[in-house]
Amino acid sequence: MEKKYLILAVFFLSTFSYYFALQSVPPVIPQIMNSFSVTYTETGLLMLWVALPSLFLSLPAGIMNVRFGPRKVGGFGLMITTVGATITYVASSFPLLMVGRFTLGLGGILVVISGLTGISHWFSRDKLGRIMGIYSLNMPFAIVIALNLLPGVSREFGWRSSFLIATVILFFSVIAFLLIVKESQIGRQVESTIHGIKNKQLWILSAVWGLFVLVYMSYVTWAGTFFIELKNIPIGMAFFLASFITITAIPLSPIAGRLSDKLGRRKLFLTAPLLGMVISFLLIPELSLPLLFFPVILLSISGAFLPPALFSLPLEILSPKMVGLAYGVLYTCWSMGTTTGPAFIGYIRDTFTGETPIYVAMAAFSFLALILATNLKTK
Repeated sequence: MEKKYLILAVFFLSTFSYYFALQSVPPVIPQIMNSFSVTYTETGLLMLWVALPSLFLSLPAGIMNVRFGPRKVGGFGLMITTVGATITYVASSFPLLMVGRFTLGLGGILVVISGLTGISHWFSRDKLGRIMGIYSLNMPFAIVIALNLLPGVSREFGWRSSFLIATVILFFSVIAFLLIVKESQIGRQVESTIHGIKNKQLWILSAVWGLFVLVYMSYVTWAGTFFIELKNIPIGMAFFLASFITITAIPLSPIAGRLSDKLGRRKLFLTAPLLGMVISFLLIPELSLPLLFFPVILLSISGAFLPPALFSLPLEILSPKMVGLAYGVLYTCWSMGTTTGPAFIGYIRDTFTGETPIYVAMAAFSFLALILATNLKTK
C-alpha cells in the first residue's frame, strides 16, 4: 500500500472515531435520563454542546492547520477528543457529562479540519474528488454502526458501555495517527492569512455548504416525524425514508467523487444536486406513497453527490498551502447551518399548518444555495 493511502486510512479512522463518539449519546438517551433525572431538553444539550465549539473554533482550527500542519493539529485534537470521551465514560453527574461532550467537540473540530487539510496535501487535484468521496463516508458509517451496535450493547452492559467503546476506538486512533501520519512535502504557509480570508469565492463556496447543511440536517432531524404526523406513514417506513439520504451516501459518494474527477466540472456537481433538492422539496408535500419514493430518492442522490465535489473545490480557490484556512471557513458555515436549521424548521412547523410551508422553506434555502453556486468562480 502506498504511504499516502495508509495516511488516508488513518485520517478516515480518526474522523470516524470522533463521529462515532458524537453518536454515542442517542442510543442511551433513556438510560441517561433515568440515571440523572433529567428532561428531554436537558439531554438534548449533550448533542448541542458537541456542536458549539465549531461555531468559534472552526476558523482558528483552519489557521492552525496552515501554520502548524495537519499532523500536529490533528494529533492534538484527537488527544483532546479522547479526554472528552473518557470524561463522559466516568462522569458521576450530568454537568460533568456535559463537560465531557463539550471537550469532545473542542477536539473534534480540530480532527475534522485536519483530516480534510491533510488529504488535500497528500493527493493531487485530479484525484481529489474520488478521495473525498471515500473520505466523506466516515460520518455515514459512524452513524449506521453506532445506531445499530450501541443500543444492544448498552441494554446488556449499561449506558457507560456506549461511551467506553467510543473511548477505546479514539485511543487506538490516537496511536495510529501518531505512528503513521506524517506531514506532506507541501510545506506550511508562514505569511498572513488575511488575503485568504478576504477571498470572495471562498465565502460563496462556504455559504453554499452552510445552506446545504442547514437543509440536510433539518431534513434528517424532522423528516421521520413529519412523515408520521402529516402523511400517516407507519413509524418504521417513515424513519427508513428519512434515513435513506444517509444510507445512499455510502455507495454513491465515491462514485460522485470519481465522476467529478473524470469530467473535471466540479461546479456542475454543486448546481445539479441543488436543483435536484429544490425539485424534491417541492414534490414531497404533494405526493403520498408509493409516489413519495421518487422525490426521496432524488433528494438522497443529490445529497450524496454534492459533498465530494465541494470538498475538492478549495484547491481550485486557494493555494495548497492555504487550503486549511478554506476548511476552517467551510466548517464555520457548517456549524451555523447545523445549529440553526433544525430549530428554524421546528419554528415553521409550530407557526404554520400543513406540510407545504416546511418543504417550501427547505426548497427556498436550496434555491438560494443554487444561485450562489451558479455564481462561483474557480480556477
